[in-house]
Amino acid sequence: MNISKYGCDFEVTNNPKYINFWKNHFVNNWEIDTFQFLSRNLNSEKTFIDIGSWIGPIAIPAALCSKSVICFEPDLIAFNELYDNCKLNNLKNVELEKLAVSIHKKISLGAEELGESMTRDSNSENTFDTNCISVKEIFEKYKLNESMISAIKIDIEGHEAELLKDEFLMKLNVPMHISLHFPFVNDKNSFYNTLKTFLDSKNLDIRLYNLNNFTSIEIE
Repeated sequence: MNISKYGCDFEVTNNPKYINFWKNHFVNNWEIDTFQFLSRNLNSEKTFIDIGSWIGPIAIPAALCSKSVICFEPDLIAFNELYDNCKLNNLKNVELEKLAVSIHKKISLGAEELGESMTRDSNSENTFDTNCISVKEIFEKYKLNESMISAIKIDIEGHEAELLKDEFLMKLNVPMHISLHFPFVNDKNSFYNTLKTFLDSKNLDIRLYNLNNFTSIEIE
């Protein structure tokens, strides 16, 4: 199935599990703010890091205008669909990692239905354990430095409450788009403090959004 959005044309599988998303969500108003952020920051000479890639709705178009894209998706069903979509488009500049990104070595994730976009550490259904990689380890493995990164996208369904404690991530001076899933976080007061500490580390005056809803922050 051919998809066209924001000047990008690419193919996705005809998997019935995801056709409704591609036809009725993605091509319309899905993640408008994310794509606006990408349009300002992606660079054909730099690497884009996609943490929480799901089936590739951000990673695939990003790969068409980046030197390389590194994807992290721990849900095996979503990862396999991501792999198939990248293969359909013959993308040679995409690295796929079936790992979570965390400050922990291993975490447990679950979902009402695996392969959908809400696999998270706060769900006790259909759980599985996954190995993790830290942001610092990503930079070491791929021999990256700040000047080589166009942007980092983080969309991990509530585990940002842990990832934003990462001191290496705090010190990075690169554009970031971070989705916040406050309703999925058990200890909301702790998450608020983690988020404030993270933003303070950037020396930025950023308004904290209404944290009772899903939202995002952008650091540029």
